[in-house]
Amino acid sequence: MEPGFLIDSVNETPTPNAPDLAKIMPPLPPAQFEVASIKPSAPDEKPGGRVGGDEVNVRAWPLKYAIYFAWDLNFNDDLVGAPKWIDSDKVDIEAKVVTENVVEAGAAPGRPPVPVEDLREMLKSLLIDRFEIKTHIEDMPADSYTLVAANPKMTRADPSERTGCNEGPGPDGKDPSLAHPILNMLVTCRNVTMAQAAQLFPTFAAWYIRNPVVDKTGLNGGWDFTLSWSSGDNMPSFQGQNPSGSQSETSSDPNGALPFYDAVSKELGLKLVKEKRPEQVVVFDHIDEQPTPN
Repeated sequence: MEPGFLIDSVNETPTPNAPDLAKIMPPLPPAQFEVASIKPSAPDEKPGGRVGGDEVNVRAWPLKYAIYFAWDLNFNDDLVGAPKWIDSDKVDIEAKVVTENVVEAGAAPGRPPVPVEDLREMLKSLLIDRFEIKTHIEDMPADSYTLVAANPKMTRADPSERTGCNEGPGPDGKDPSLAHPILNMLVTCRNVTMAQAAQLFPTFAAWYIRNPVVDKTGLNGGWDFTLSWSSGDNMPSFQGQNPSGSQSETSSDPNGALPFYDAVSKELGLKLVKEKRPEQVVVFDHIDEQPTPN
């Protein structure tokens, strides 16, 4: 028998933080680029560049693309209140983190990787400063999904099994992408409730679902399932939403790509029903067309 730990008790709510925590551990200042340049693109410039490592270096990007990335918005979302010219006005952005931190294992010398969320925040701060962007958050009707049971095909879980999901095949080792590379997304879940699955769906399928999913399946207890689908960049007809407006038992693209909505229907016997619900939306109140000088 393997040795292990027996947990006698756990409080669901932690004890309060020290009242003077803000003095003991003041919040870190927001991360910023040390070197940054924004300028209008040349008329004949071809789009390209990269975002990652320790820099944002892009050319001929419509300003809206930079906003989508910086605010972590879906590229098919409407930018509420934003002027039309952000679709056509293109910019070159060169922004770099100058750091003397120790390089992590595997990173190129002198270029330690910066977490993508930090890059987002730094780019957001840069755009706000250079374009005088002003926003506010507002509740608005938005495309959302409700998970309902149609003809459930999942397996009842062993209640003693550890709850969780991981990328990759289940215990049977089957990976549909080996035979059909277009099915490049694969998640296996064990002992997961439908409420937990609904909560995880936007994480699994950010190409397709941006807002919280509501569970109305009426299915209690834990379930085991494996779900395989195609990412949005593998969907020629992908528009950020279910193309047909309903789930079908067939692929939505002639190349064999399977959207997340149809995978949920075909493989799990569940259905994602689209509806409008009030969700928090970023509203853009002001954006200057020209950035301040470098």
